[in-house]
Amino acid sequence: MLKLFYFLHYTVILLLYMEFKPFDSISEKHPSYPDKQQQNEYFTRISAESDQRLRLALEAAEVGTWDLDLVSYTVYWDAKCKQLYGYHQHDFVPFEQVLNCIHPSDKDSVHKAVKEATNPEIRAPYNIIFRTIGADDGQLRWLQCKGRAMFNERNEAVRFTGIAQDITIQQQQKLQLEASELRYRDLIENSAVGKVVFTGRDMKVDIINDAMLEIWGKERENVIGKTLLEAMPELEGQPFLAQLQQVYDTGIPYSTDKAVAYISKKGAAPEPHWFNYNYRALYDAEGKIYGVINTATEISEVIEALHAEKRANEELQFILEAGSLGTWYLDMASYQLFYDAKTQALVGYPPVGSISLDQALSYVYEPDKEKVSQAIRHAFDAGTSGGNFEVEQRTKSGAAWLRIKGRVKFDPAGNPVQLAGIVMDISMHKQLQKHKDDFISTASHEIKTPITTIKTYGQLLEAHLEESGSSIEKSMVKKMNEQVMRLNELVNGLLDVTKMQAGKLNYNETYFDFDELTNSVTEELQLISDTHRIQKRLKAGCQVYGDKNRIRQVISNLITNAIKYSPGAKDIIVNTAVKGDEVTLCVEDFGIGISRDKQDKVFEQFYQAGGEAHTFPGLGLGLYISSQIIRHTDGRIWIENTEEGKGSTFCFALPCDYRNSEN
Repeated sequence: MLKLFYFLHYTVILLLYMEFKPFDSISEKHPSYPDKQQQNEYFTRISAESDQRLRLALEAAEVGTWDLDLVSYTVYWDAKCKQLYGYHQHDFVPFEQVLNCIHPSDKDSVHKAVKEATNPEIRAPYNIIFRTIGADDGQLRWLQCKGRAMFNERNEAVRFTGIAQDITIQQQQKLQLEASELRYRDLIENSAVGKVVFTGRDMKVDIINDAMLEIWGKERENVIGKTLLEAMPELEGQPFLAQLQQVYDTGIPYSTDKAVAYISKKGAAPEPHWFNYNYRALYDAEGKIYGVINTATEISEVIEALHAEKRANEELQFILEAGSLGTWYLDMASYQLFYDAKTQALVGYPPVGSISLDQALSYVYEPDKEKVSQAIRHAFDAGTSGGNFEVEQRTKSGAAWLRIKGRVKFDPAGNPVQLAGIVMDISMHKQLQKHKDDFISTASHEIKTPITTIKTYGQLLEAHLEESGSSIEKSMVKKMNEQVMRLNELVNGLLDVTKMQAGKLNYNETYFDFDELTNSVTEELQLISDTHRIQKRLKAGCQVYGDKNRIRQVISNLITNAIKYSPGAKDIIVNTAVKGDEVTLCVEDFGIGISRDKQDKVFEQFYQAGGEAHTFPGLGLGLYISSQIIRHTDGRIWIENTEEGKGSTFCFALPCDYRNSEN
C-alpha cells in the first residue's frame, strides 16, 4: 500500500511537469504566456485535485495514512487510520495513546520494528502485522502497517510516515487455515494407522506419524524433509515411487491389498513385509495437486499366519492321505454335512460335497442308525461328553466298518455350532478282532471244561480232607480251589467280552431294590476282605429295572478294584443317592489314583491302572465289561475326583423306577 501512496504522488508530479514545463523551454510557437498569478492558481487547483484523487484511491482501498513528527512526537493521521485504532475521526490523539492501543502481546515487536526503521545505521523498511484494541469501541483488529523514516542532513530521523490497512478478515481466514492444517496434521500424527504426506513430484516427506515410522523402521529426524528414496533408499527399483508419481500426475487414487515391500528396518538387510495401502492426491485452494497422502497397514503377521496355515494344511492333507483318512464337518445352522473326496469314497456319499444330516444318516447300516444318532446327541451335551464324538458304524450295505471321530464347537452360550472330524476304514481291524474273539471264545470254552472238572475234584478233595486230612493239606487244597475260582472268573470275563462283541450277551431284566443289592454285595466282599473296611452310605431308596446279576457284577468289580488298587489304605466308601431321575453309586478309595492323561483309557479293553511302580493281576477287562453293562441299561459310568497317589472315585448312574418301589 505504501507503494500505491508513492505512486499516486509521483503520478501527480509527473502530470504537472508535463502540463507546465519551465517557461524558458516553451516553444516559440506559443504566442502568449500566463502571468505568475495564473501559474499559482493553476498549480493550486491541480494540487487539490491530486490530493482528492489520492484520498479517493486510499478510501477505496480502505487504507489509512499516518505521519509521525519524530521531533515533536506529534502524530497526524486521517479519519480511516483513527478508525482502525478505535478513535472517532475528530479526536485529537497524542502519540502515547496510540501506543496504548497496541495489543500487549504485540507491543515489543512493534517497538522493535519502529526502532529498526528509524535507526540511521539500519533504515529497515517498516512492514509489520499486529493487533490493536479500539480505544473507544474495544474492538480487536488486525492491522498491516507499512512506512518509511525520513532523515535530515545530520542523518537524524525526523519524520516517520506510512499507511495502515485492516486485514482482520484475511488474518482470521489465515488463522482458521492454520488451525485446520494443525488439526489435519494432528489427525495424521495421532492416527493408529500408518500415514505419511508427501509433497512435490519427488515425494518429499512433509508429515509422518509414529505408526508409519514403525512400518518403515526409521527415526523421524532421518526422514522429515527428505524425498522417499532419500529416506528409504532400499525402495529403489520397487514400484512405489512410480505409483506415487502417477497419482500426483493424474489425481487418480491407487490402492492395493497384500503387496510386498522389501524394507530395511533399523539398519538391517531388506526383508519382505506385506501391506494393504493406498495413495490419494492432495489439492491446494486453487485445485492444484501439491502432494500425495499414503495410508498403510502392515499385514505381515497375517500373511505369515496364512502361509503357516497353508503349510499346515498341506502337511495335514499329506497325513490324511497317508492314513487314508477322510474329513467332514456338520454345520448346525443348516444341518448340512460337508465332506471331502476321501469321505465320499469311504461312506459312499454322492459326489456333490454336501448333503443334509438326514440324508447322511440314510447311508448308515440300518441296525447302527440309533447308535450313531445317540452318539451325536451325546456329543452335543458338553457337560457329559466334553464335546467329543466317536462311533463305529457300518456302511449302508453293512460290508465295511468305519470309525468316525470328531469334536463339537460351541458358542459362548454353550450351543453347538459345528461338529467336525475324520473317518477311517476299520474293516480290517474288525476282521482281525473277530478272529481274535473267535479264538478267545473257542479257547475259553475249551479251557472251561477242564477247569470245571478240576474245580469239582478239588471241592471233593477238600471235603474229604475235612474229615481225615491234616491242616496243611486242607490249606493247600483251599488255596488251589481259590486259584481255580480266579481262573474261572478270568475265563468268564473273556467269554463275556466275546459275547458282547457279537451282541449275544444275555440280560435277564427285572425290577429290584438298588440299596438292597448294594448292601448284599458289600457284605459278601467284607467277609472275604481282611485288609479293608467297607463303609456303606446307602441313601437311594428306589428300584431300578435291569439285570440284577449283571449290576451285581458291576458293583463287585468297582469294590474289588478299590481294594486291589489301594494296598496301603484301609477304608473303602460306598455311596448311593438319588439325583433327579437317576440313582447313583460311587466307590471311593484312597489308593494309587489315576493320572489325568490316563483317565479316558480306563474303560477300554485290556487297560490296567498302575504303571511302572505298581503291578496288579488281571486282564484289564472288568471296567470295560462294567461300562458295557451300564450302557446297555441306559446308564452312565465315569471317574471323578481322582489324583495320582491320592485315590479314585468311580461312579455309575441308572434310571430310577418308582413304579414298583416299596417306598
